[in-house]
Amino acid sequence: MSGATVSAASNVGCANPYNTTTGGYASTTGNIYGIYDMSGGSWEYVMGNYGNYISSSGFSELPAAKYYDVYTTSEGTTACGGGICYGQAISETLNWNSDYYYPATSSGPWVVRGANFTGTTSAGIFSLSYKTGSVAGDTSTRIVVTME
Repeated sequence: MSGATVSAASNVGCANPYNTTTGGYASTTGNIYGIYDMSGGSWEYVMGNYGNYISSSGFSELPAAKYYDVYTTSEGTTACGGGICYGQAISETLNWNSDYYYPATSSGPWVVRGANFTGTTSAGIFSLSYKTGSVAGDTSTRIVVTME
């Protein structure tokens, strides 16, 4: 299923079912074999955190440091000096495709990417924003398995 355009604000009904020969706008390849939800859909939590703040995440303590990136206001590979974050393709993709850019802060320390469908053309693979860590109807996550 995909919207009628890449910037569709919503999809009512079935604009482009998986077996269509004319749809697939939300797919990276333009057909049923591509990757979907690259341009909005929902914000997705990633394991990035500003200053080791737990906020409303539900954690009683933060996970082991090897499982998340810490963003700070000092120099370093994941620094957010002057409101621009460096590392993990953050400052490097700033303003690409006019995607959202709202760096994490102490009041919203958890990093999210992608944006939800209401962001239309500002939602996309380069979008970055912040959340408190609490459950939200427009936010999801993807599981990543790491090998030690």
